[in-house]
Amino acid sequence: MLRRVVAGLLVLVMLGSAACLATTSNDEISIIFNSWLEGKPKGIVRLNIETPKTDGVCFIAVHRFPTPYNPTENWNQSDVVYRGKVRCGEIVVVKDIINLMQIGVREEKGEIRPLYDSPEYAIVVISKQGGFNKILQTDIVKPITDVVVKVNFSKGRLKETYGPSSSVETAKSSYCYIHSNPDVCVADTKLTYINSIPGLKVAFGLREEPPSVMYIEGWGSSCLSTDPNSPCPQSTWHSSGKKKTISQVGELSDFVSNGKRAIV
Repeated sequence: MLRRVVAGLLVLVMLGSAACLATTSNDEISIIFNSWLEGKPKGIVRLNIETPKTDGVCFIAVHRFPTPYNPTENWNQSDVVYRGKVRCGEIVVVKDIINLMQIGVREEKGEIRPLYDSPEYAIVVISKQGGFNKILQTDIVKPITDVVVKVNFSKGRLKETYGPSSSVETAKSSYCYIHSNPDVCVADTKLTYINSIPGLKVAFGLREEPPSVMYIEGWGSSCLSTDPNSPCPQSTWHSSGKKKTISQVGELSDFVSNGKRAIV
């Protein structure tokens, strides 16, 4: 009798899961269900990338940035989630399995809902017709999260005061110091302006514990080229959006005073 009751409950649980995940494949249900049984719950992020309806082939790359509960292989580099090509105009569904770790709660319409560790992604789409790049921030509140990414090729909107230097030498990859991963380029950058007034000295600092958090605007350029040392045209640079950045160290800049100003 007990075995029948247990079996009946298991069937009800499976039916409940199937009802909630009606548009989800059996493999995805199995991954989530088994991970919860093992006490290591997983979630799935599905990025539905809608490529523009143009002629030719679209090359797509998706990277995931590290988070506290979804680290990458190297802490200062992103992981490749997907890299491939399709005919432009098609929809590509990129699936990423993540650790579903609750980091807090929030209230929505009077209901308390869990909030899970939410990764960020970098999405790049390139074709002969143009390029697209975006920093995508997710909001994970349930085991399966669907995000629609509509790709529109941009001609860019770079001005003299924004983006990288206009000199060819600076635009090349000579300043990159990670060469083991062809998708990674790391360079020093300035973070902010600081201004002082007479009688007051100021500085800019980052904390290590608890860490400081900044949202830094990213600029990207995407184009097809047969020469890896040739930069994309200046017109193709545009904002990719805000990137959440957490400090790994605690540092304090030099102080400025007496009305002086500095870029740090």
